[in-house]
Amino acid sequence: MFKSSVPELCWPAVIDPQAATVFHFLHFLRRTQWLKPTVLQKAQSIQLAARLEHARQHSAVYSGLLGGSPIAPQRAFSVLATLPILRRSDLQSGGTRYFENVPPEHGKVSANSTSGSTGEPVTVRCSGISYALRAAHTMRGHAWHGVSFLSSLGAIRGGVAEHGQGQSMALPHWGGYTAKLFETGPSAALDITTPLDEQALWLKQVQPAVFMTLPSNLDALLDLMPAPWPGLATVLTLSEALHPDIRARVKQQWGARVFDKYSSEELGPIAFECAHGQYHVVENLVTEVLNDNDEPCKVGEIGRVVVTDTYNFATGLFRYEIRDHAMVGEACACGRGLMPLRRIMGRVRNIMTLPDGRRFWPLFGMRTYGELAPIRQLQVVQTALDSLTLRMVVHHALTPEEESAVADRVRASVGWPMRISFETVEGSLITGNNRKFEEFKSLIVPPEVAV
Repeated sequence: MFKSSVPELCWPAVIDPQAATVFHFLHFLRRTQWLKPTVLQKAQSIQLAARLEHARQHSAVYSGLLGGSPIAPQRAFSVLATLPILRRSDLQSGGTRYFENVPPEHGKVSANSTSGSTGEPVTVRCSGISYALRAAHTMRGHAWHGVSFLSSLGAIRGGVAEHGQGQSMALPHWGGYTAKLFETGPSAALDITTPLDEQALWLKQVQPAVFMTLPSNLDALLDLMPAPWPGLATVLTLSEALHPDIRARVKQQWGARVFDKYSSEELGPIAFECAHGQYHVVENLVTEVLNDNDEPCKVGEIGRVVVTDTYNFATGLFRYEIRDHAMVGEACACGRGLMPLRRIMGRVRNIMTLPDGRRFWPLFGMRTYGELAPIRQLQVVQTALDSLTLRMVVHHALTPEEESAVADRVRASVGWPMRISFETVEGSLITGNNRKFEEFKSLIVPPEVAV
């Protein structure tokens, strides 16, 4: 049911002027998702041409690269292919040179600074109209997942404490554009830096029907909460790659549906998972999955994700390599014409490489190590082909026997006789404004190396 911004005028409801744009986008996206890929690409070429033309005229970086001739839709994709891959280091060194002035009709321009999970900060400016489109994508994603706005929502995520409201907050509605457009149930949020045992107690008290958090945090909570709380129906994950093992645990232990959203701070929502298990890339992003030779991957192949934002005119993000890997999907049984991705694999720095040449994305988790030693939080760092450092937050120092048991379990998980050292960390392994946590990272794989 729509929510009226004027309490006395209930039917028809009066939509908040700012939220009206989001509603327009939502109505539009509900139709465009069913277009055939060829029709979608033609529409994308029109928007891409407009975005490239604006950069040609207003970008300090791209004006020279795009030449002196206006860019027509028929040329848009071929012109885009001539542009160099944009890397995070380019945004860092280029700074404001990637920013562009936009007409006032694009809405208020806001700066968004993020370090991602790499500790390398970048600042991206985003227009108000682009933020509105991102909100509409998220609402459509909820519809894909069968989530009712009237349900209670609970989220354990980063940024709650930073807004000056303590470690937790509660609202009688979902907040944001969703609350301006629709009648909703209550919502509650807890900062992800809260100790895990306190998180579990909070969930048992709040008992949300829809629960949202990061996959690594979800994995740890599953250890503490073998059974679900009453009323749990849907688990939504975001911000990190969702490993199949975690997905299976949620279904087995909690009996809840699991849906994932693929996103980044710089680009917003990138792809949403459908009921058939594939991810579908949103309409305003031109997404490439490239192999080692910068050639498009085929169905079933894994490559680097490179994204162009056609709707945010405030920052030139053309062929932006976000350091993630994905597997190209096939035409989906759901019938949507949006570009399919079969799996989101994660970042290059999250790939383990063994001395025999094998490379894979490992999953360690806390669920077995807490049985062996008083470990609150664990991170595995590969420092050499045959060496790992276990960074731990512990209740008390490990005994030699406990260290030996943990090391043996890690070696068994990896399938190689790795040399293992231990490092104790005070407080938390979750750092940075984004509060992301990398369970595993490799220091021996350059960020640009593809698999």
